[in-house]
Amino acid sequence: MTAAAPAESSVQPSVVASGEASVEARADLRAAAVAAVGLSLLGALLGLVWAWWSPTRPPAALYRDGAVAVLGESESLVAGDGRFLVLGTAVGLAAGLLGWLARGANRGPLVLFGLVVGGAAGALLTELVGHLTGGGSFHGRAYRLSDGTTAQVTLHLPLSLHMPGLLLVEPGLAALLYGLLAAFTTHDDLGRPDPVRAALRGRRPDEPADPFEPAGPQQPTDPVEPFEPQQPTGPQLPAESVHRGPETQHGG
Repeated sequence: MTAAAPAESSVQPSVVASGEASVEARADLRAAAVAAVGLSLLGALLGLVWAWWSPTRPPAALYRDGAVAVLGESESLVAGDGRFLVLGTAVGLAAGLLGWLARGANRGPLVLFGLVVGGAAGALLTELVGHLTGGGSFHGRAYRLSDGTTAQVTLHLPLSLHMPGLLLVEPGLAALLYGLLAAFTTHDDLGRPDPVRAALRGRRPDEPADPFEPAGPQQPTDPVEPFEPQQPTGPQLPAESVHRGPETQHGG
């Protein structure tokens, strides 16, 4: 009966690890799905904000070959892209920070993947919803221009993103900030609870690991014995035979 106790204690960490692995995987998948869906829905709402915030586009002449000639000088096209950049930057940084702080028990590559997918989908929805609700049209009345060509003139162009690379700002910043926080953290396992380590050290499974506590089971250390000076073991001279000065030996 006494010999079975060490075997039972040695199997216990592996049983705990196998039982918690599937639970942690499902929790990580749920956290990644929540991040992806949440950023996608937020991106659709930001499309309305982008359409409301952007200035009215200028009138333009649309030719049959697909060319577009803006009539008059206007900075509204650049301003629309600039506002899209501001929204994408703010959402990307906020998503990376909240993904790290709000999902401490699920930190890892799955949450990072959810942030990237959700950020990319959200940026695409922002561009699509803003284009559909921003007004304007690529169709207008046909006019004969001064050079003899015929073109359709519209009062203002629809809201469009002229720099497609801005679609990568939101997912890129979210992934960058999340990766930097993971790289510079001082906690073991990104601060995730470690059931195996907690079982070995007698802590609660949901208690985060101490970053200053060494990993693995601790071996008992021998108590420190007080230092005692050792007595000399060689032959000792009598006290009167100790060498004295010349004046003492010859009686002064």
